[in-house]
Amino acid sequence: ILSVSFVFWGLKYYRDKENGGMLGFGEGLKLGLLIVLFPAILFGIANVVYMMLDPDHLDRYYQYKLSQLKSDLSPSEFSSQVKEIEDGKAMFSNPLVQFIVMFLSIFCIGLIVTVISTLILKRKTPKHSLA
Repeated sequence: ILSVSFVFWGLKYYRDKENGGMLGFGEGLKLGLLIVLFPAILFGIANVVYMMLDPDHLDRYYQYKLSQLKSDLSPSEFSSQVKEIEDGKAMFSNPLVQFIVMFLSIFCIGLIVTVISTLILKRKTPKHSLA
């Protein structure tokens, strides 16, 4: 959340200091997505590096998830969920999938923040000072 909050401040700075007090929606969207691209890539890489440094993390997570489901579900429901969990574990063992999932998570949140920030900050005419 902190990393994508820079979108608002970056757009505000651009509007007020670099663009004469104006910001169009398309312009704000492009700039905001460029700002979001950086932390999304970094978080994707950081996730892959973390998984390389702690290769047992995924196993611990899935064991925790299985124990949680075992206590919450009936034996027949649990056995059907085990297959899905094993498929997910196999898929998330791939570093490319880990990167893509983390990248898209951050990027989607950033897209939402970008749209909201752009709507708040957009201005078609410069704000005139009374000085």
